[in-house]
Amino acid sequence: MDLYWVTKAGADPLAYFEKYPGRFKMWHVKDMGTEGKFASVGNGTIDFEEILAKKEESGMLCYMVEQNMTFTMKPLEAIKVSPEGLKKIGFE
Repeated sequence: MDLYWVTKAGADPLAYFEKYPGRFKMWHVKDMGTEGKFASVGNGTIDFEEILAKKEESGMLCYMVEQNMTFTMKPLEAIKVSPEGLKKIGFE
């Protein structure tokens, strides 16, 4: 599941986990800024802590992080921010 695009579409990832438990083996983790644009993980509006709390229900086995254009940071700055955001949220 691409958590950014599900959220951007106005859907709730948790509702999908409940409706289709165990089907979301891999998560695509990207964050969204207040304007709906990409943000470094942990600097946006997606509630990853709440989503991560449901990882067993979702079936998540692994995740990947993609750093798209952030608009407010240079690429090499942005790529340093997401790993710290992941740690703060609780991703291992």
